[in-house]
Amino acid sequence: MSTATIVIRAPAEAVFETLTDPDCYPRWVVGASHVRDVDAEWPREGSSFHHSVGVWPFRINDSTTLVRADRPRRVELRVRAWPLGEADVRLDLEQRRDLTRVTIYEAQAEGPGVAVWRAPVVALTAMRNYVSLRRLRDLVESRAASRAA
Repeated sequence: MSTATIVIRAPAEAVFETLTDPDCYPRWVVGASHVRDVDAEWPREGSSFHHSVGVWPFRINDSTTLVRADRPRRVELRVRAWPLGEADVRLDLEQRRDLTRVTIYEAQAEGPGVAVWRAPVVALTAMRNYVSLRRLRDLVESRAASRAA
């Protein structure tokens, strides 16, 4: 399992709003290129958004499903990117005054990263998630600043 943590200068509700906005994913998730479609029921548990990861000609079209959302404390996702596999992702939000501590936990659930490439996948995922959380912080803080202006 890969884990990374960051502190964001915004309330947990603002972070939660960004995490449950599929259009924001390509702006903060490293590797996500765009969102192709969103289920009408989003963000109901069990609903999905359909995304592309990578760049042409190595683009993968697949989906992310909302497994559980506990507003504004937790978002759990099942991320698919076959043939690379699937991962379970949990983002925990802990608000302290005007700051929110965000921790991402990601574990390969299915696919070649589970057994064959476990160590390299965990190391690469840790680096990607660290950069993704920095991008999430910048996005949430800039959205908060523009709302305050």
